[in-house]
Amino acid sequence: MHLYKHFFRLIGKNKSGIILYSIIFVAMILCLTVAPKDNGAPSAEVELSAYEIGYIDADNSVLSRGILEYLAENNVLTDMSGRSEDSVKTLIYFETVHYVLEFEAGYEEKTDRGERPSVKYTAGLSTSAHTFLINDAIEKYVKNYTAFLQLGKTPEEAVAATRDSLKKTALVKRYIEEGKEKKESRKEIVIYNLCNFFSYVSFGAIVLCLGGVLLTNSKEKIVKRIQTSPVSESRKVLSEFLGTFSAGMVLLVFFSVFICIFGAETQMIRQHFLPIFLLEFAIIVFDCSFAVFVSGFDLKEGTLSIISNVVGLSMSFISGVFVPQYLIGKSVLRVGKLTPFYRLCVITDSLFEPQNSIISYSTENLLVSFGIILLFAISLLLAGMLVRKQRKNA
Repeated sequence: MHLYKHFFRLIGKNKSGIILYSIIFVAMILCLTVAPKDNGAPSAEVELSAYEIGYIDADNSVLSRGILEYLAENNVLTDMSGRSEDSVKTLIYFETVHYVLEFEAGYEEKTDRGERPSVKYTAGLSTSAHTFLINDAIEKYVKNYTAFLQLGKTPEEAVAATRDSLKKTALVKRYIEEGKEKKESRKEIVIYNLCNFFSYVSFGAIVLCLGGVLLTNSKEKIVKRIQTSPVSESRKVLSEFLGTFSAGMVLLVFFSVFICIFGAETQMIRQHFLPIFLLEFAIIVFDCSFAVFVSGFDLKEGTLSIISNVVGLSMSFISGVFVPQYLIGKSVLRVGKLTPFYRLCVITDSLFEPQNSIISYSTENLLVSFGIILLFAISLLLAGMLVRKQRKNA
């Protein structure tokens, strides 16, 4: 308990670094809150003709061609057949096209049987907020088509009747009238970004600020003073970890309260807050373990700053913190899998963009990711104990 209190006294003497990262964290929240205001969302004056939509029609049926003709009335359509998956993602990333939809073979046949086959689509982060527009348009078209089939019309007649019934429908009307949906879709992007970016910010705050406190704790005069007490090296490391973890939990609680208040109406919070909190909790544990591990070496504060920035940025770039994982090259992601940030991002991606996610969300995948992050943390904590023992023996 004495060592635990001693840790917090040192934190009180190193307020500047903690205050600095707190300011960075708040600034990032404000930037994310303001930046997506016009993040690809059309205003009341923008027509849907501004959207470049690519398509891959593997069915090539009367229904799929009818849907494409309907969408072409207010959009610019481009046939993407024959292009590779990486080529399509590249075009979306650079916004050459905003949205690519794909009709699977047998789409019309399944619809005629009363099934509800889904249309696979791919969208960039800047346009994913309003993909419901096109999905809603397709859904509306299929419902009308099915209704005409039930009246005894042939597929060709049903397509013609559907086209006539929806001819004067403005696809942008709902988007303009229901401003709440527009606002909520922007918030979904903010919450998604915050959940990913928090891992980078918390890593820097804990490793750089609290790691600096741990380095102070490792200075020769303080070490000799502590070593006079009958406390094992393992208990000293655990005390440092608990002190760091306590400070990290304050950061996590602040973050959790903020996203719950700001994103109370979003699906990410209403339906998926618990998975997000569990993963962020595991990330905090990892951050604390890494801080304890790296502070066990004889480092200067400048060196610690370099390690914090290089490791944090590297893990963030290759894991999908700054860019959705489906836009990252497979070879880069293979390396990213070796980091705990990857496990956070693969779950947040599956919650926010399930159609583009590498894996589908499930409780099993959540627990696997949670467990792997904790294994990273435990491994680093044990390594930290080993480093301290080696330094003491030396």
